[in-house]
Parts: sequence; C-alpha cells; structure tokens
Amino acid sequence: MTNSHREEKDGLEKKKPPKNIILASGRKCTVSGEWESEGPIATTVYVSKGDPMPLYCGKTVKWKLVRNG
Repeated sequence: MTNSHREEKDGLEKKKPPKNIILASGRKCTVSGEWESEGPIATTVYVSKGDPMPLYCGKTVKWKLVRNG
C-alpha cells in the first residue's frame, strides 16, 4: 500500500494548497490561515477569518495566503 493510499484510508488527506488570495491591510480576512506580506522584507502572520488584515511596520501592505488554517 502506498503512502497516499494509507493517508486516505486513515482519513489524513493532505490539505489542498490555498488559492491565490491577496488582501490589503485593513480588509476583512476571508480565510483563516498563515499570511505573508509582499515586499522586499516579508513576514508571516496568522489571521482568523473575519479579523482585519494587519498593518506591517505601521504601513498598509498586501498579504498573500500561504497556508490554510
């Protein structure tokens, strides 16, 4: 039995990668998960669905979903 069959059998299917979702600071988060800022210096944050997307260093930035949570 291959690993993928074993995972499916055990109900541990891998999560599909997130769609290309980008939101600006201040917008309402549409998907809970790990978000990465776009720009020369990047950081990641966890944001829950419904919360506002944060500022980065006091500035508005674009955030890209990198992992569903």
